[in-house]
Amino acid sequence: MLRVDVQSLTYATDTGPLRALEAVSLHVADGEFVCLTGPSGCGKTSLLRIVLGLETRYQGQAAAVPAPVAAMFQEPRLLPWRTVAENVALALAPGDGPAHAALPDLYRALGIEAHTGFYPAALSGGLARRAALARAFATSPRLLVLDEPFVSLDAATAGRLRDLLIRLWSGRGMTALMVTHDLDEALALADRIEVMAGPPGRLRGSFAISEPRGTRDIDALRARFQAAFPAA
Repeated sequence: MLRVDVQSLTYATDTGPLRALEAVSLHVADGEFVCLTGPSGCGKTSLLRIVLGLETRYQGQAAAVPAPVAAMFQEPRLLPWRTVAENVALALAPGDGPAHAALPDLYRALGIEAHTGFYPAALSGGLARRAALARAFATSPRLLVLDEPFVSLDAATAGRLRDLLIRLWSGRGMTALMVTHDLDEALALADRIEVMAGPPGRLRGSFAISEPRGTRDIDALRARFQAAFPAA
């Protein structure tokens, strides 16, 4: 599904060149859920931008990702002058009748069917993230890219949204690549965690998780992870 081989990515800054990534090879299988984790400034978001085609100033190769691709970022990025329903509809082609017809079921699954006529200013942080999830899933993407989508939410709200994310993802056969600083979040969601270090950004190694979601002993997984990647 996804293969990115980056020899280097360098940004020009006021203080001189900044090497953001160096010798990074990321491969994600079809239907796999992979989390990227690592300290701030190690190039996680830069790698996502390459995957999404938003960053082209790198040396290396990125295989074309089969469309459609959906992304969800740290902020919901809802247009304030459009309602929830209008924001979600922007992701769809006007003539895509089946996709539009499926939206009520998606709204019900996310618990926002009563809020589709609301404008973003009237939504709580959790509801705004649910609306952003609806927009991401509306296109039935083959690849879902997430950049810390639940950051800044309280633990209970973030937990409910993680459950919704997995429920929607697991029933649709899509591939997911997610950046998170929350190790427990990665341990709960991922089939595999790719651990980054830097700068410049590089991959330290992988941590595979075979236990079924929903039955995972997060404390035991965290201990295994920390033994494999001290100070990660």
